[in-house]
Amino acid sequence: MEVKFPKASALCGRVSCVVSMEQGGTNPRIAQTLYVKDLRIPTLIGVNSNEREKKQAVVISVSIDRITDSAMDGYGEVEKHVLEASESATFETLEALAEEVAKNISIFTTKHARNSDITVRIAKPLAVPAADAPYVEITRPTSKYEYLEGTRIE
Repeated sequence: MEVKFPKASALCGRVSCVVSMEQGGTNPRIAQTLYVKDLRIPTLIGVNSNEREKKQAVVISVSIDRITDSAMDGYGEVEKHVLEASESATFETLEALAEEVAKNISIFTTKHARNSDITVRIAKPLAVPAADAPYVEITRPTSKYEYLEGTRIE
């Protein structure tokens, strides 16, 4: 079952939560995944000098699997962490930005989805004229970013 929240995002994104049940054996398993898709965020990114002068839009999508019931409506907090990571610094590569976004989202997953995976996809739509946007997609286990009393341990 997919529940969509059409007006949940302030950044032109789409938010949904997918709940699925895996049948088999005597204990069916329920899996919940939170999706925050297509956030359009202006940021400084690129290696060329012209890219370092002004912000350009990137499109960021995030999924977090195995979330708890309390995290199903946590899309606003996820969006906030994506925005903070994207605006906090300048990045030369999509890979570096994706890693920073995953780190920031782990603040949310520490509270709501400790044994989950975070997938971050970042596209740069204006990078290559007359082509679809180049993108990078990473998946990281939340265990990569552990927090202890508010301090990140890597």
